[in-house]
Amino acid sequence: MKLILRICTVLVCVCILCPAALAADLADRIREAPPPEEAVPSLEAFPRGMIVPHIDFHRGAAGYGQCYRVLRAAPAPDTVVVVGTAHVPMRERFCLCEKDFDTPLGPVRVNRDLAGSIRRALAPVADVDRDVLAHRGEHSIELQAVWLRHIYGEAVRIVPILAGSIGEFIEGDREPGDAVRDPAIRAMADCLTGSAATGNVMIMASADLSHIGPRFGDRREISHTFLGQVEVADRDYLEAVALGAVDGLDSLASHNDLYHVCGSASIFVLGLALPGAQTHLLGYHQAVTPEMRQAVTFAGMVFE
Repeated sequence: MKLILRICTVLVCVCILCPAALAADLADRIREAPPPEEAVPSLEAFPRGMIVPHIDFHRGAAGYGQCYRVLRAAPAPDTVVVVGTAHVPMRERFCLCEKDFDTPLGPVRVNRDLAGSIRRALAPVADVDRDVLAHRGEHSIELQAVWLRHIYGEAVRIVPILAGSIGEFIEGDREPGDAVRDPAIRAMADCLTGSAATGNVMIMASADLSHIGPRFGDRREISHTFLGQVEVADRDYLEAVALGAVDGLDSLASHNDLYHVCGSASIFVLGLALPGAQTHLLGYHQAVTPEMRQAVTFAGMVFE
């Protein structure tokens, strides 16, 4: 069985019947992307990890282009573990999917051996199948599947994992450091650490950053001043993530996640799985939609 993509973006919907047009558009986004903020050395191997936005392709063009330009230039991994943000509440920390993903460019197959290993590793502390229906209406993994198929072709395999909220460690009664000791989070991070160390595996956090404006519950309208304050907070967060997973949560907790960062769980797991990784910020961007009274921010970051 295949998980049919339900991607709410005009670009992909229009191109479903014309894969060549979609491929050409993605290639244009890579070619037209701005240069990275921090230079990335020529990679003799693929990055061990990466933060990639999951905003729609149109508004996220620059961010996607920066990220996938790096990946296209590096050797291909056999498998990409995509830890995507769950946009609906889940009962468990994580949810695994073993169905292949169908894209306009062709199917992206799941590495069922690795998926099974992750399931067995987490079985004592979490049921990674309990929230499987959360995948049905998602986009955080589906959008990456399109790009991965575009740059790697049919050979690439994925392991799709949704990460639920870790808000209690940021704006609740628990401390950010407690997240490291959460049994399910610890087990997932350890499993991904081992996979990245022993297999031809890359870990990808499919994550956006701040969500601001009245549409997301703010009383303030979008303004240059507001956007500037958000950028300062976002960049502080990214600098903290580069130092370590808990540092990133500490940064968000310092203002009680005032700007609603949606990718904190997947970014935290990535950082915890790759301690001490050298990072390179590819770019920080803000997608402002005044007619919808909202803005979404996102960034790309390489973990070597």
